[in-house]
Amino acid sequence: MQRVSERMIFDTSQEIRQKSVYEYIKLLKEALKVEGSFNFNFDSIQYMSRVAPEDSSFRILTFQLTLNNRTVRHYGCIQLNKKGSKIIPLLDYSDTFALVPQITLSNKNWFGAVYYKILTKKVKNKNIYFLFGYDQNDVFSSRKLIEPMWIEGDTIARFGMPIFEKTTKVKDLLTDEVKTKNEMLYRYKIEFASQASVMLRYDEEKKMIMHDHVTSKNPKHDDLAFTKIPEGSYEGLKWEKEHWIWVPYVSIGEKETNAPIQPVPFKEKKQLKNLPVGK
Repeated sequence: MQRVSERMIFDTSQEIRQKSVYEYIKLLKEALKVEGSFNFNFDSIQYMSRVAPEDSSFRILTFQLTLNNRTVRHYGCIQLNKKGSKIIPLLDYSDTFALVPQITLSNKNWFGAVYYKILTKKVKNKNIYFLFGYDQNDVFSSRKLIEPMWIEGDTIARFGMPIFEKTTKVKDLLTDEVKTKNEMLYRYKIEFASQASVMLRYDEEKKMIMHDHVTSKNPKHDDLAFTKIPEGSYEGLKWEKEHWIWVPYVSIGEKETNAPIQPVPFKEKKQLKNLPVGK
């Protein structure tokens, strides 16, 4: 599998990369059919993400294929921790959506991402699993997203529910007036310039989700995702009353704020002498 995965990622021919994906899927299916395969770590497979929730009721295996036009196809499956090694395949339908969809999807029309963390919350006494994912998207922009998921029976996975409360700004196309409105989002996403590195994680100490605030250098382009980069401040999501509430500014330290950084001039030459060297 390791050699096949390397061809899938690095071969210069798109045709060979695609054929390698199909071969890789076939080998993975055979491996997951083996009794007790849920405990296989697949440590030798470098290009497949494997994440599981705290209760170990399942795990999600995801990977991607990059096409010549720099768009990405995602592949994956959910393996249930049950006797018989039950598998729920994930079918990437992301190219059928012009925007990140704000509806409930299933494993049969999955939005697609490579997942790197799962966080569990209770909603109406039911476990909802929040999947943290990365979508390389295309040559211009990348995305990080959080997607709620739950499993129905042993055959269907549902993705997306109205559980992220966020205040957004909307510009009136006729008057150019900017208004704010509250929305309940089915999935939470950050889209940014493809060359940027953006943090999205759960902070155990703060008990909240944190991520970089991304913005365009030119305010006129702030609605163009491919121009956005981190600017040094942070946003977050706080869990209250069984849903996430958007927090526009998050302090990252006891004495730190997200206020604009202003340079402080030296008043005396001796201050320059006391600066640490090489830092």
